[in-house]
Amino acid sequence: MMSGYVKERLPDLLSALLSVALGLFALYESKIYEVGELRNMGPGYFPIACSIALIGLGVLLFIVALRAAPSEFGEERPSIISLLLIGASLLSFALLIEDYGLFPAIAVAVFISTFASENRNILRSLLLALLTAAGCVVIFVYLLALPIKVFAL
Repeated sequence: MMSGYVKERLPDLLSALLSVALGLFALYESKIYEVGELRNMGPGYFPIACSIALIGLGVLLFIVALRAAPSEFGEERPSIISLLLIGASLLSFALLIEDYGLFPAIAVAVFISTFASENRNILRSLLLALLTAAGCVVIFVYLLALPIKVFAL
């Protein structure tokens, strides 16, 4: 029989275990790729690093869930509009990335997703979208030198 202590924390503990399981699965799947080294990273380096980070995060979440007070979940559910906006955001990215490039695809996706929140502000959404898109371009195109078009006109 499950103790009350664990039962109260079960959602948090299960989500932590799910993170660990997902990290272990990704780690197992990424072993088929060559890792390389820090100066000359192979295709498996980043997935393995992310997998290890996810496993570590899951372990940390598990420890925190055991030590912290149990989470209280309200009766409130996300609105259907918010869910549709998040889905539209993902769909817009998928539809725009190939034809228009990284910057417009991320900017539009982030802009749409900001309206899923109750705290809506067009100027803040536009600023967040542009800064996020610019940050992704710097990281993925210029720092990591991935062959992604910034603008495809």
